Amino acid sequence: MISGNGVPAASDRDEGVRTRDDSQQLRDIQDLIARLEVVNRLLALPVRAAAMPRQAEASGADVAGTRD
Repeated sequence: MISGNGVPAASDRDEGVRTRDDSQQLRDIQDLIARLEVVNRLLALPVRAAAMPRQAEASGADVAGTRD
């Protein structure tokens, strides 16, 4: 029987295929959890200030009051 969303009901599937699908889904979920743990560890680190490039010393033309 096909449900309203076009996906076959679980009872219509071969049990071997279902077990394989379930184990793949479990591995996918475990992989996502591992990735989220990495992201959470990174987010828990203190934020470091971004390094600002040093500005070159102002030349005589850039200094206020020296224009013609």
